[in-house]
Amino acid sequence: MATLGNRPDLFGSSAYVGRYYDAEYEKYEIPPEALEDEQFAAIIKEAEKYLGFPYVWGGSSPATSFDCSGFVSYVYNNCGVGWNFGRLGAEGLRQLCTRVSSANVKPGDLIFFQGTYDTTGASHVGIYVGNNTMLHCGDPIQYSDISSPYWQQHFYQFGRLPSPYVTENGIHLGSWLSNLRTWHNAGAHSNYLTEDRIAQLESIGMIWDVLDYYWERNFLAASEYYRAHRNLRIPSNYVSPDGIRLGAWISRLRALRRGEGKGIPPTAEQIARLDAIGMIWESGSSAKWEAMYQEAKRYYQKHGNLSIPAKYRTSDGMPLRSWLSRQRSSYAKGQLAQNKIDKLNAVGMVWDCGDPWMNSFHAAKKYYEEHGNFELTQNAVVDGVWLGKWIAVQAKRLRESAPIPEEQQKLLETLPLKTESEADGIWKDNFEDLCSYVNSNGSFNIPAKYTSPHGVRLSAWATVQRMKKGKGELSAERISKLDAIGFPWKIDRWEQSYALAKAYVFHQ
Repeated sequence: MATLGNRPDLFGSSAYVGRYYDAEYEKYEIPPEALEDEQFAAIIKEAEKYLGFPYVWGGSSPATSFDCSGFVSYVYNNCGVGWNFGRLGAEGLRQLCTRVSSANVKPGDLIFFQGTYDTTGASHVGIYVGNNTMLHCGDPIQYSDISSPYWQQHFYQFGRLPSPYVTENGIHLGSWLSNLRTWHNAGAHSNYLTEDRIAQLESIGMIWDVLDYYWERNFLAASEYYRAHRNLRIPSNYVSPDGIRLGAWISRLRALRRGEGKGIPPTAEQIARLDAIGMIWESGSSAKWEAMYQEAKRYYQKHGNLSIPAKYRTSDGMPLRSWLSRQRSSYAKGQLAQNKIDKLNAVGMVWDCGDPWMNSFHAAKKYYEEHGNFELTQNAVVDGVWLGKWIAVQAKRLRESAPIPEEQQKLLETLPLKTESEADGIWKDNFEDLCSYVNSNGSFNIPAKYTSPHGVRLSAWATVQRMKKGKGELSAERISKLDAIGFPWKIDRWEQSYALAKAYVFHQ
């Protein structure tokens, strides 16, 4: 059969000529306010050229028509904004994206579906255009309502492609590197991409497979976690200091290796590299519980009790006393299984260690007397007490005037707890830094590389305030404060984009 396409001459004598050439599709008007975003306007201008083109499995250009991922890849690579990531499948595009919630999705983001045919990961992808509508390569390329029962049944996630990277000098560095990857992977070593240049790029860490970049990035974060903790027992909700959802990534790797979930399982090489930094492939709370129980059993066999010093750590650095405290808490709530109770009883477990709140209060008081402050992270454990979390909770109770027993209220008033949330305090600091800059310079034109006394890229922070206001996420109080100093809510689109690009460069 001839290759199907949008023009009669591509069909030859195929019986599908009339069907595809005369295909109807529903018209849709993009809201004018959405087109104010120059990037989205460029995307949709390119995408609408192909309305009515037929679905062709594996198609990736106007000459052959498209399948769903071929259409999206072609549009974004050819809309003139700066992307050039080559031809990716639906799952490849999903992995390239940052996940976006339904509340924060915007026109130009991608929408992914699963289970539309038998494949792992994302099986279909379209361009979200707002108002519960997408432009996608169905049959033909058309606009569709994503709130229909079919699309809701198969909905997977929204995703946002990384912004095309442009240097301060206006060089599309990301596009240049993407072109190099395409040539290299296609074996097109030309007079430009010589073996010497390939070696030069590899000497500075060039990754030829774009999807490998994200695996390598996550692996590096896992390696740093291992160096700090000597294990990869990473909580599923853990986010690295660089914003990588490392806990979720580790959990997903475990599931994929077991053949569960959607996606590509780790390769033998990847498994070996993870094993080398202490990867624990067994998942589930039972495996973790058993490992800690064995540590408790060994301690009991050696010492004859479970009176564990606060500073004691297991062979791989885990605070055993804290783990036992959590078992007592679960026991008190009736949430600990009988078989676990029996096992702990066999190694001398003492279940009643007094009032947990009072124990935490005394630990907090002792800490303040010794250190003169409560400069603790919420993850901090002191003398077997999750003190950082306890202090944060008590401060929140006081701040929000929550009902507190009179005895606890009196005791808490003896501690210098912060009644202002950390987030409020940080925003206040950044606002005061902004006021100081404007007073000193007489302008809101803040250089991208300018760093405030609190170590914040002030121009980027200002941009975030504009974005949050546009999304309705900035409180009226904060808007009022910014209005009072004449904060400019709208700036030139090009200048804004350029400032963000420079901020990205300097952040690296």
